[in-house]
Amino acid sequence: MRFYGLALLSVGLSVAAMGSASAAPCANIYNTTNGTTTYPGTYVGTVGSGANDICQIGLTSDSGNAVVSPTHTPSIYEFFYAGGILDIEEKLGNNGTTPGGVFVKLFSLDSIGDTTPTQIGSETHIPFSSGPSSTYDIFTGYLESGYYAISNSATEDPRFQINFVSTPASPAPEPSTLALLGGALAGLGGLRRRNKK
Repeated sequence: MRFYGLALLSVGLSVAAMGSASAAPCANIYNTTNGTTTYPGTYVGTVGSGANDICQIGLTSDSGNAVVSPTHTPSIYEFFYAGGILDIEEKLGNNGTTPGGVFVKLFSLDSIGDTTPTQIGSETHIPFSSGPSSTYDIFTGYLESGYYAISNSATEDPRFQINFVSTPASPAPEPSTLALLGGALAGLGGLRRRNKK
């Protein structure tokens, strides 16, 4: 019975070790310059949940640098994503009321200097409101590792905020984890043979 308990403990430790590789929540905001109006866009770096990854572009407050206006449209930002599930959400700041709203598109790029991007999915329309808008889903799904661009077009001058929530592709288990799991399974196999006798 004691042997059985040790085997179960080994399996539990193996599973815990595999699950403990998840990254810490991202806390890095890119709010340095506006997006460009032509490709290549303003490059923000790597988007994701790693320690140095960007999780947000712009702020909806007056200090936000992500702005789109009649003289600055579209507003294009580019980023690298290492691959995995990615949720992209956007909201607008306090922009009065205008019928047009903001139109948001996501593109894939062959490289950081690509000037002929390929659109992913359909365009998202965010209507203007008298205060900060609700949050709108721009994309949710799996993205391959590569370069991407997000483009905002508008007829007035709202500040916008883009949030990224990523679930990186699962890494291969470390050798020590595999060894621990293998030992646990061998122990369970030995216990089963002992019980048959």
